[in-house]
Amino acid sequence: MPLALKCCMDPAKFIMDAVADVFPVDRREVKNPTDLAWACVLILEAAVPVLADPDPKIGAARPLVPWAARERAQEMARVWKELAEQKGGVEWTKPPDAHAFLQHVATFAVVEREDRGLYRRIVVSFSWRRQMPRLALTLGLEEEMAGISSHLACYCVLVSFSHIVVATPIVVVYVKC
Repeated sequence: MPLALKCCMDPAKFIMDAVADVFPVDRREVKNPTDLAWACVLILEAAVPVLADPDPKIGAARPLVPWAARERAQEMARVWKELAEQKGGVEWTKPPDAHAFLQHVATFAVVEREDRGLYRRIVVSFSWRRQMPRLALTLGLEEEMAGISSHLACYCVLVSFSHIVVATPIVVVYVKC
């Protein structure tokens, strides 16, 4: 899929259009028990190499996520946060929805410094998902990894999050693999 996305004229817009019917809000007319947030996560994960790798001909100066796409991504993230809080907080959202939100924020590089607490709450709440440590580092939570691990150890959840004991170079190597 990343190879196909590299051929797109505007991969950021294409990806947001692809997930817009179900993220940040499920807008499908006929509600289906099938949770499409998983599909959103897969699409967003496939987009990372396309939106993060610099163009070999132009170099790292090429804006991979155009400002219009970044603004749209920020708006989608804002809507998701508002809806999550209306439902009782991020802890009460479905795991695929929370994962899709974090992946969306990471993919389009719309990380907000003031939302670090929110990102941490999501990582802790859904720590059993194998992608959470990588997303936590991508979202700028590397300095909080030891605290997150300690918090999880208090609740005996560390087994599933054990590869993030402390933010050491070993963790970075593991996450990049």
